Amino acid sequence: MLHRVLKPFPFAGNGYTLEHVTVGDEREFGTATDGLVAEGYISLVAKVEESAVEPIEIAEEPAAVIAEELAEPAAELTFEPPPAPAATRRKRK
Repeated sequence: MLHRVLKPFPFAGNGYTLEHVTVGDEREFGTATDGLVAEGYISLVAKVEESAVEPIEIAEEPAAVIAEELAEPAAELTFEPPPAPAATRRKRK
């Protein structure tokens, strides 16, 4: 099965020669697959069917929604300073 590289790393596919795989590369990793998946270096390539993707209709113009939100007055923000730290050390005599 093909897996896609998520993080770049050196890989020795034949056991001797290091090859630097880069993000987005798709290949088989043989017996190293389980360990590389567990460590987050690679993931299984998902097949996407073209017919499964449907367009999404936007009900309102995004700019109009933002303009309505900005028209409402914002709540007044207040700031209270944090309390002073309590004395935690004893003074030496």
